[in-house]
Amino acid sequence: MRASEEFSCAASEGGDFAVVMLAGGLRPSPLSVETSMSVLDLPIDDECRLFDHWLECLEDAVPESTRLEVVCSKVVPLPAAVAGGRRGKLDVHVSIERDDYRGPAGIVADVCRGLGSPSRILIVEAARWVDGSIGSAVSAGLEADDDVVVYRNRDGSPAGMYLASARALELVPSVGFMDLKEQWLGKVGASGLRTEALTLAGAWSRELRTRGQLLGVIGSDRPELGVVELGTVTVATGRQRSIVCAGAEVEGNAVVSESIVMPGARVGDGACVIRSIVCSGGRVEAGETIVETVVGSEAVTA
Repeated sequence: MRASEEFSCAASEGGDFAVVMLAGGLRPSPLSVETSMSVLDLPIDDECRLFDHWLECLEDAVPESTRLEVVCSKVVPLPAAVAGGRRGKLDVHVSIERDDYRGPAGIVADVCRGLGSPSRILIVEAARWVDGSIGSAVSAGLEADDDVVVYRNRDGSPAGMYLASARALELVPSVGFMDLKEQWLGKVGASGLRTEALTLAGAWSRELRTRGQLLGVIGSDRPELGVVELGTVTVATGRQRSIVCAGAEVEGNAVVSESIVMPGARVGDGACVIRSIVCSGGRVEAGETIVETVVGSEAVTA
């Protein structure tokens, strides 16, 4: 039986199920500030944005007609990649946090109350890249029948995923701030509800809050074709270690290494772009060298 089939059986026994994706926050991440974009809009492959990747991850880990609520905030750029509607097994909805100071636990509780309190809720942090399948881990969480399952990577680091029961979320007050890790989990433990930590045996979840974290993901499994010496810097010359999106213009003699060049960006002849992001509308002039930088449409941010 496949992981998604196991999940469907367990979910049908447990009642309604929903996924809440936290894509907002009190303040934008450094990556969102530098790119002026939602992390969900950032490309992680030539034709795949982070939100598309999340849809693929969840597709194998949810039953048919699962509601996915993507919760954004007023202080973080809204994701252009996310639109409501049916995407495979997922029924996608987009909403804005009702209160800037509710905290992640408060936000999830508010969403679930509005949905009629589904019996099990998968909570995921949007600013993450998941390498591998989460289907078996989610199925194991449902079978354990705990009130809260906290997922972790194999090295013990947080995976940014939680599986919660409706009664665990009922502990969140209807007003005021409550975070997930210290306040909500502490209250769950003090109440006597069952909690468990499960390891993502078939996947690894990486945080995507900085330029370096994003570039580490896109360059991690891409082979080098050669190197070039630029003063004291040695860089790969193979474009396979970079993402050059459709609609980007990179002239023939340019070097692009471990970088992202977004649609509508331009890298001139003889320019070198190294461990950097060139956003839509950004320009790297002919002969210019850009290292560990984000190039926006109007400014360059180191």
